Amino acid sequence: MTEIDPVLGSTPPPPDYAEYQKGSPKEDHIEWYKHLGKMVGEVEAVHAEEPAEDSPLLVADDCDEYCEENVFCQRTSSDYEELKVQGKLAAPLVLTYLIMMMTFIIDVGFLGHLGEDALAASGMANIWILAWGIITSSLASAITPLASQAIGLERPKLASLWFQRGLLVCAIFGIPVMAMYPFAGHFVRWLGAPPHIESLARQYGMLLMPCMPPQLISFSIWDYLMVVDQDTTIQLVGALVMVGGNIPLNYILIYSCELGFEGSPIATTITSWLGLLASLLYCWAKEGALHRMMQGWDLKEAIRYDGLMAYMAVALPSIAAMILEQVSNVTLTVIASQIGPTEINVAACTVVGTAYAIPMNIFCAMSVACSNRVGLAVGLCDAEFATRCSRCGLILILFACIPSLLLFVFGHHLMAVWFTDTAAVEHLAEKVFPYVGFALIFESIFLLCCVGILMGQGNTKKIVAIKLLFIALVVPLGFALGDMNNLKLTGVVIGWCLSTCATATVAIGVVFLTDWDHVFKQAEIRNAESLGLLERPEEETEEATEEVKEIAKGDTSPQSIGALVQ
Repeated sequence: MTEIDPVLGSTPPPPDYAEYQKGSPKEDHIEWYKHLGKMVGEVEAVHAEEPAEDSPLLVADDCDEYCEENVFCQRTSSDYEELKVQGKLAAPLVLTYLIMMMTFIIDVGFLGHLGEDALAASGMANIWILAWGIITSSLASAITPLASQAIGLERPKLASLWFQRGLLVCAIFGIPVMAMYPFAGHFVRWLGAPPHIESLARQYGMLLMPCMPPQLISFSIWDYLMVVDQDTTIQLVGALVMVGGNIPLNYILIYSCELGFEGSPIATTITSWLGLLASLLYCWAKEGALHRMMQGWDLKEAIRYDGLMAYMAVALPSIAAMILEQVSNVTLTVIASQIGPTEINVAACTVVGTAYAIPMNIFCAMSVACSNRVGLAVGLCDAEFATRCSRCGLILILFACIPSLLLFVFGHHLMAVWFTDTAAVEHLAEKVFPYVGFALIFESIFLLCCVGILMGQGNTKKIVAIKLLFIALVVPLGFALGDMNNLKLTGVVIGWCLSTCATATVAIGVVFLTDWDHVFKQAEIRNAESLGLLERPEEETEEATEEVKEIAKGDTSPQSIGALVQ
């Protein structure tokens, strides 16, 4: 322990401030504060242990025994250990994603027995509702990288504060988005549906409005506890209640209570609230989970402008990436509808898209698990650990590709027969399934790089740039190859495969060239800004700069140093 005299009379003057002017002014101040930390210790302490050269900007919290034993000891020392950790995280996530896929499938299955009008209204309304739902759920996705980085810094209270900010942002943006649900009727009318279908779609959207709040809260809790407790079982519990309860409740409300069409969206809304209740009960049953979830809550800090902007800087590009994903899917369908028999091509696209969604959900779940680990490594400022997490994530996702590839290449006939009874659609889907199988390899790598590694780093802007590149490639390639007489829909799929291969290659290059030291510094800056540690009013900037220069010249009085540090 190095004692530092409060008067600092024996402390040598710091080096010239000019030596620290190597980056942006904000980074200069950080390096300068670190140096002052070596002179005066922590802000509130007179006697403190001298920090190391690479000491973090933020001081670790006083953590409970649970965090010390179960969270901060998650740094692995070998690929085998990391593979086990990621596999343990990914397994419940994969089941959760697959189960959640069943929600709308169940609704469509029940409504399909009520007649063509009910099926058409719910199907077209779900396109509108799912688009808005994906946008709002992306708001909660920023919790994973931000909270995991805070946990890596050994700041569980800061992770809890990021969680609180995520809930606030979801509330702020969720209310106007929820108000868009009834406009499903206008969307259906724009698609050319008759007035009675429009009325049913509007009613469907209105009845689903109350299901958005519990889903957003559930997603936020799931993401947060995945980071803090390294536990994804809560997601599986919530999803089982939501989907498992949806089947009997649909039957009871539609047939027993004779609500008909209205019964299905009401059942989905009720089970969404039951899923949230199950998630909260899981937290209550798990020792200390509720305490860890709320230990850093501070409304004043949560609504701090710098903190909200730091959160949105990660969340908004994630939303943009999801919108671009939807745009690319719609674009491919539009291209397919323009190059041949519209009904057959669109039906074949629907069959292929449904089959394709199953492995994609598996890959997405595995990428989210990898993102959690990479975010933890970024918080720990450990490049070797971050590289290991990325490498093991790639190994797992490529291993998961093998059965998908074999199924699409060698089982294409069985898959086509399973999804459709129409001979023309079956023949067309059977032709393109092998190409989709090979594209899944590159799509899985793309997901790992973007949803996994770049999201874990907090570099969501790069994800948007790569998505824009994909759209720029797939549109001309899809039209050019689809316009060939002997290819048609197969040409569109080949164009999509080539675009996927190109963007996956670019994503690999972006990840391979990652400057981890820069990523670590940006994460520290973002967390420090969120707490207002770097906040300085404009009118004080010049005065503060002069204080720094005075200290650099040798003025090491406690008054001068204290004024700057505080």
